Amino acid sequence: MGLWCLTVFREPWRILEALGHQPINLLRFLLATHEPSAWIEDLQLLRVPADIGRFIKPWGVEVSPQTAPVDLTWLPPRLMGHLQIIGPVSLVKPPETVDCRGSFTLQDVAGVRRLHPVFAQSLLVEGGVDLAAVMLHPLTPTTIRACPALRQIHGSVCADLVVEDCPNLLTLDVLLPRDAMPIPSLTIRGCSSLKWIGRMASQPRVVKHLVIEGCPALQGVRQRLIVRGHKTVAGCPRLVG
Repeated sequence: MGLWCLTVFREPWRILEALGHQPINLLRFLLATHEPSAWIEDLQLLRVPADIGRFIKPWGVEVSPQTAPVDLTWLPPRLMGHLQIIGPVSLVKPPETVDCRGSFTLQDVAGVRRLHPVFAQSLLVEGGVDLAAVMLHPLTPTTIRACPALRQIHGSVCADLVVEDCPNLLTLDVLLPRDAMPIPSLTIRGCSSLKWIGRMASQPRVVKHLVIEGCPALQGVRQRLIVRGHKTVAGCPRLVG
């Protein structure tokens, strides 16, 4: 209805403002309900500030390398498209919650110390220089790569999880499923400080493929795993069992 007012009336914002609507509120509503490809041709009618409008793409929201810190507090908690934040870039304040109907990419981003569970088609976190902790969403396929400050990953896992080149990661506190469809795979590489994988569980857990490579401090897996596919373990001299 807001877009209809913008395209039909001569002074639409007099009507919309009288109804309590502001440009950013209308933008948030559109991002939460429709992929931008459905309305991006009318973006200029929204009177969205240029420093925000530049991030809107037909497929979603995209932040490219920026020299100044970026404020994304205007984002709604739910997005119908993709969300890509690709740096180098620093965020003023990271999004607290993300429900993304597309993919979510967080690459070479500073200012994010803790990542809350993200529901998305897929999640890629790479080069997070400040990232110390990640809370997983059980249904989101997740790849975490090259995060030097990362020390903790925790949550339930019902989708593929890949963790690579995180040298200060101490514990992978995850609970794998007893049964799931599809069965998730677990890949851990190049985590030189990692000591334990998994959370104590009384019943065996299932994975499709299991790959653990280059984790010299790894002492064990705290869950008895049933591997349905292939299993590769290399460069883990302290691993027992």
